[in-house]
Amino acid sequence: MGKSLVTGIDIGHHSLKAVVIKPVCEAHVLVGYHEVAVTNAIFSDNHKLNYQEIVKKLKELRKGLPWFNGKVAISVPDNVVITKTLQLDSAPAADEEALAVSEAFVRQSAFPAQALSLDFVPVSSVELRYQVYATKRELVEQWIRVLKRAGLRPLYMTTDAQALLQLWQQTPALSERNALLVDVGLTRTLIGRNFVTQPAFYKTLEHRPAGDTPRLDPELLISQLRRDIQMCRSVHGEESVQCLVLTGGGAQSMAPRLSAALALTCQLEVPWPLLEQIPQGGASFAGALGIALRALHWQESRYGA
Repeated sequence: MGKSLVTGIDIGHHSLKAVVIKPVCEAHVLVGYHEVAVTNAIFSDNHKLNYQEIVKKLKELRKGLPWFNGKVAISVPDNVVITKTLQLDSAPAADEEALAVSEAFVRQSAFPAQALSLDFVPVSSVELRYQVYATKRELVEQWIRVLKRAGLRPLYMTTDAQALLQLWQQTPALSERNALLVDVGLTRTLIGRNFVTQPAFYKTLEHRPAGDTPRLDPELLISQLRRDIQMCRSVHGEESVQCLVLTGGGAQSMAPRLSAALALTCQLEVPWPLLEQIPQGGASFAGALGIALRALHWQESRYGA
């Protein structure tokens, strides 16, 4: 059973949240969850880590999780990941596919191959098109060192967008309500929703006011949300956003203001998969759950498990 456990860790300014899940038949089971408060800064805006502090907090987080096997997944901001769709000239052999995609990407990149960590998914086997994700190898290796030092086993690294959209995909209530998922953070908010026949809609809203102290700027967030809801409706139709479903640390405080300013229902209570087992504050663990679900999705598609 231990081999199938996956922990998603959501790293924020005020806390670290973890959700441990395992696949059972066609469903998932919540094994454990835990939150650790953060008092000292653990990372800066340029993604430099306070090494000792983050290791300390991850060790504390690990101790609070039951049946913990250490296999973890995290997410990184989308602005540190390059996403590109590329097409190969000829079909590579199965054992040469990764090399062929990597070489094709590097030819179109300003960075040398040794400076990048890449992953990819086939988009069209007929047209030989691939969606490629790349980030600086230094960033990946930095997180690997941190996680290992804390006694954890890094399994998977995703982006905030992929984790959010994975959660949306596996929560039928969001589709039924034509809801826009809004994860309200201290300095940035993630919004997104999937569509059946069209590309997903996703945005990262940076709303940190001037100054060194991280805090939520409500008026800036309202302005940004109003603009992007209008953009989503102009592309996908007026009915594409009929309500907002809020998660994250700022959800509770922002719900009344967003509802009044945007003339939309803001919902905090949604039948999230698995999170109904968390007595209080379940929606605040939505980010960690999305990361864990994304890691399991990747693991199953990669190994057919």
